Amino acid sequence: MATGDERSVAISELGEYAQTGQIHWSADGGTAVLTLIHNTCLPTENNSIVRINLEEMTATTLIGKDDGRLQILDWPEPAQPEIRLIDKDGNRWWLEIHSGELTQEE
Repeated sequence: MATGDERSVAISELGEYAQTGQIHWSADGGTAVLTLIHNTCLPTENNSIVRINLEEMTATTLIGKDDGRLQILDWPEPAQPEIRLIDKDGNRWWLEIHSGELTQEE
C-alpha cells in the first residue's frame, strides 16, 4: 500500500445494493476492516463485517449479512486483533479479526 500504486481486492459480500461504511486500519497498515451495508434504507437492510489483508489483497467475510446490523464502532487498540462493534439495539460486541469470534461486551 505504501507504493501509491492503485490495487483492487474482490469482496464477495459486495452486491448490487451494498455500500461501504466505516473503514479501520491496523497499526501496521497490513489489515483493514470495514462494514458493508446491504439494501440500505430498505426493510431488508443488513450488514457484513469484512477483513482485508492488504499484503495479499484478499478479503474475508467475518460476519455476513447480519440482521442485527452490526457495524464497527471502533478499533480501540489497532495493534490488537479485537474491534468493537455495535448493533441496531445499542449492544456492544468484541470481534476477533482473525478467528471471527464474537463476544458481547460486559
